[in-house]
Amino acid sequence: NALSHQSIKFRHNLSFVEDPSRIFRAIRFEKRMDFDIAPHTKRLIHNAVSMKLFGKANDLRFFSELKLIFSEEDPIPAIQRLAEFNLFPFLWPDLKPYLKIDRRFLHILHQAQRAISWFRLLYLDEPCQNWMVYLLAILSRSEVRELAAFCERFQIPQKISNRLLWQKTHADKTAHLLTRRQVVANSEIYWLLKELSNEGLLYLMAIARKNQIRRAVSHYVTTLRQIRPELTGNDLMALGYQSGPEFKEMLNDLLAARLDGFVSGRQQEITFITKAYPLPSLAEKKSSV
Repeated sequence: NALSHQSIKFRHNLSFVEDPSRIFRAIRFEKRMDFDIAPHTKRLIHNAVSMKLFGKANDLRFFSELKLIFSEEDPIPAIQRLAEFNLFPFLWPDLKPYLKIDRRFLHILHQAQRAISWFRLLYLDEPCQNWMVYLLAILSRSEVRELAAFCERFQIPQKISNRLLWQKTHADKTAHLLTRRQVVANSEIYWLLKELSNEGLLYLMAIARKNQIRRAVSHYVTTLRQIRPELTGNDLMALGYQSGPEFKEMLNDLLAARLDGFVSGRQQEITFITKAYPLPSLAEKKSSV
C-alpha cells in the first residue's frame, strides 16, 4: 500500500481478501489525515464487503482496529465511513432497523463527543476509555443482549464485557428514571450515579434527553462525589455507639444529610447522628441489666 497525493491506496488486489481488517485501518487513516481512499481501493473494499469476508469475527484484529477507530480524537467521520461501505450489518447485525446512520444515531454520537470533550477539560487525574463511550453510544438503542452478542462475536475479554454490560444496564435505567423526575435531591443523584464508571457517566450524558440529566452528571462528577462526612466509625464509637453493621447505615444517612445541605461541619454531624440514632440513657442501660 502507499500514501501519495493525499490518497490512500492499496495496490494489491487481494489486500482486503487476505486481511479484511485492513479496511478499518484504511478508513481510520483516511479520516485522521483528511485524505481520500483512492477509487481503485474503494472498489477493492466494496468487493471484499460484497464477498462477505466479514462473516466471522473471530479474528482479534477486527475489534482491535475498531477500538482504535473509537479512540480517535474525532471518530465520527470514520464511523460514517463504515456505514458508507455497508459495514454496519457485519459490525452489529442485531441493531436492525438501526443499520444506517439516522438523525438520532448521529445526535447521540455528537453528544458522546461533547461529553468526552467536557470531561477532558476538567483535567482530572482519572482514566477514561473513550472507545467504550462510543461503543455504548452506538449500541444505545439496543437491548443489553445485543451488546452481549457483540462482545461475544468479537471475543472481548470477559472482564471488559462485564463492565460494558453493567454500565449500559445501569445507565439506561438511570436515564429512564431521571427523565420522569422534575426534581432530584443531591443525595439521590449521588446514589444513582455512584456505581457508574467515568465511561458510564459520559454515556449517560450522551443518551440523556434532558439537559437536567446532563447537569446532574456534571454536578456529581465535579462536586458531589468528592463530599464525605467528617465523622468516621471511630468517631461513632467515641460517642458511645457499639461497632456493627448499623454503622454503614448511620454514615450513609450522614452522607445524605451533607449532600442535601442539612449539615455542615463536625458539630452539626454529631448533632444529626445523636438525634437520628439516640443513645440509650443511663437509666435504660441499668434497666436492661
